[in-house]
Amino acid sequence: MASQCQFCAALFISRLIGLVEQEFRGRVKHHKSLQNPKALAAAGCSLCMLILECFKSKAGSLIYSAVKNGPGTYIGVYIDSGHEVLRDVPVFDTLSIHPAIRDPWHFRINPLHLMLTTPRDEKVVVRNHRIKQFQLDPDLRSRSNHDLARTWLRDCEQTHVNCLRHDACEIPTRVIDVETDRDSQTIRIVHSRGKVARYVTLSHCRGGDVSHILITKTLERY
Repeated sequence: MASQCQFCAALFISRLIGLVEQEFRGRVKHHKSLQNPKALAAAGCSLCMLILECFKSKAGSLIYSAVKNGPGTYIGVYIDSGHEVLRDVPVFDTLSIHPAIRDPWHFRINPLHLMLTTPRDEKVVVRNHRIKQFQLDPDLRSRSNHDLARTWLRDCEQTHVNCLRHDACEIPTRVIDVETDRDSQTIRIVHSRGKVARYVTLSHCRGGDVSHILITKTLERY
């Protein structure tokens, strides 16, 4: 295991969760300035090395140089999630590292977010809070991901009152037939024409390059 300095070794999850319960996003003061991680990284602390390199790349050299020498700066660490209030948090999955600038400078460095993950069969619970995201198989066509999708669908059918549909219904005008053969690479558009069947709707995060898109020019392809 990589070596850690005394500050990093003291970053127990239970300590961070205890702070969150007292004050949401309550921080542990990790270092007094960015000078400390620089020295400790040189001494071999793996987490200090990561903090230092990430802040250098995110902040830019000029801002980084000003902040690292600032007497009113300290580095805070807190455990976080994508929610704003404690009662809404299903899982704490992010370790956030934030330089707190006390002087009235016109600089701002956003927190460095480190994702916390664990294998799906190794659930981590600390003080009644689930910690770490479950890791997914990068192969989206793997058996484990298929089983996971079936679990989500079953949970939706059995426990989500507003989604509960046991009976087949008229499907949308166009649906995607993804085949049942795991080795098949074929997908095709089906014009439903009033057919009755069971179907699932998936969401897509917009943004970035999308290799498959249905427009008039590509309709024949599918």
